Amino acid sequence: MKSESVSINQISYLLISFHYGISTLSDLAVQFFLKDTLGLGPGNYSKILSISLIPWMIKPLFGLLSDLCPIFGYRRKIYIILCGLLDCLCWIIMALYVTKVWEATATLFTINMCLSFSTVLG
Repeated sequence: MKSESVSINQISYLLISFHYGISTLSDLAVQFFLKDTLGLGPGNYSKILSISLIPWMIKPLFGLLSDLCPIFGYRRKIYIILCGLLDCLCWIIMALYVTKVWEATATLFTINMCLSFSTVLG
C-alpha cells in the first residue's frame, strides 16, 4: 500500500514537472506570436508579460485556497487535474482563436495561473 502511494506521488511530481517544462518551451513561440502576429513592440510586450506573471507572485494564496476549500474531499489532486485541463484548453484557445492583445493577455494570465497553482501543489 505504501509503495503504491509513493509511485502515485512520483507520477504526479513527474507530470507537474513535465507541465512546467512544456510551458517553458513555448515562451519563444509566444514571444514571436506577440511580436510578429499581433505587432507588439518591446514596451507593450513587457506590459503583457508583467500582467501575465502576476500569478507567480501570489502563489501562497493558491496553497491556502487548496487547503481551505477542498473539492469533493480532495485538497490537491482535483486542483492539479483542473489546472492541467484548463491549461490545455487555454493553449488550444491561444493557438486557434486569439487575435487581439487583450485576448492574448487574458489567456497567458490564465496559463500562468494554472501553472503556478499546480507547481505550488506539487
